[in-house]
Formats: sequence, structure tokens, C-alpha cells
Amino acid sequence: MHTHTVRLARAVATAAVAALTLAPAAYAGARADEADLSVTLTAPDRLRPSGLGSWTVSVRNAGPASSGGTLTLDLPDGIVLETGPATICELGGARATCAVSALAPDATRDYAFTARPEDYAEGAYRVTATIAAEVCDPAPANDTAARTTVVDTPSHLSALSVRAPLPGPSVARLAATGAESHVAQLSTVAGLLLAAGTALMLLARRIGHGRTR
Repeated sequence: MHTHTVRLARAVATAAVAALTLAPAAYAGARADEADLSVTLTAPDRLRPSGLGSWTVSVRNAGPASSGGTLTLDLPDGIVLETGPATICELGGARATCAVSALAPDATRDYAFTARPEDYAEGAYRVTATIAAEVCDPAPANDTAARTTVVDTPSHLSALSVRAPLPGPSVARLAATGAESHVAQLSTVAGLLLAAGTALMLLARRIGHGRTR
């Protein structure tokens, strides 16, 4: 009976040691295909219609495994995508789809894009970036980021649109202009009268000179 008890105790101990030895490996195996990828997005606060703006998407891998994935940048109607990492992205008018190569744990990579509001654009426009990992992502809540940009007209154009019409010439200015015109007319008449008077004097002298002969 004692021998049987000893053997049983040894078997239990061996099994316990094996379980403790295999547990870390099994745990590691369960997490080996997980990678927490996340995105952050920076965007311009304000833009003018047709003004070029820059958006930057940062993709980070918090581990524990390495992973690549697919990055998408979605733009609303009224905002047109202009440029992006063309070698890894398919660029459409309102969406960019990019192949993200493997990121090591704790690594971060930035992707830069430019876009332009349409001529008619006005108001708030929301751009969204999303990352989809190639492996299981244990924290999907941080896979999407969004920023809002306000599109409005230049301040000086807005001011002109509400500015009162410029006043016409003032009464005083009109009066002054009329007086100047009247003086000019009088000067012309005076010049004509002076010329006529001079001609009459010359004619009178000739007549008088003829009578004295």
C-alpha cells in the first residue's frame, strides 16, 4: 500500500511539472498570431475651397506579434484625394487602399496624403482611416481614427459679401464739380469776349485812320 501511494505521488508530481513546463509554451502559442495594430490621424483644421491640405496616418503595432495589414483612407463627398504613397496604395477619388508591410512590435509607420476640397465645398468634412491586421487583433477599438476639417471661404471675401455698397459722390463734391465746370465756362466766354473786343478795337482804328486821310 505504501509503495502504491509513493508511485501515485510521483506520477502526480511528474504531471504537475509537465503542466508547468508546457503552460508558458501553450500560452505563447495562443498569442503568437495576435498583433494590436492601431491608427492615429492628423488633419488640417480649416481649408479654403480648392486649397490643398495634408493628412497623415500613423500605424502602430503594439504586439505581441509582427503583422502587416490593409490601410484605408475614406474621404467624404466634396473632398478629392490628390496624392498618397502610390507604390503601395491604390488611389481613387474618395478612397485610398494601402498594403501595409509587416510591422515589428512597438514599431510605427507614417503614411502621408494630400486632398483638396471642391470649389463648392463649405462646412465640416470628416475623413476616416482604418487598419485591418493580417492576424488576429485583440483590440479592434483602436483600428479606426477620424478627423474633421472645416472648409470655408477666405475672411476677406466673407467681409466683402456683407459689406454695404460704397456711397456715391457726395452733394458737396457734386457742387464743387459743378462750380468748377461753371468757372471753366465763364473763363471760355471771357476769352471769347476779349478776343472780340480786341478785334473791334483794331477795326475801329483802321476806320478812323482811313477817315483822316
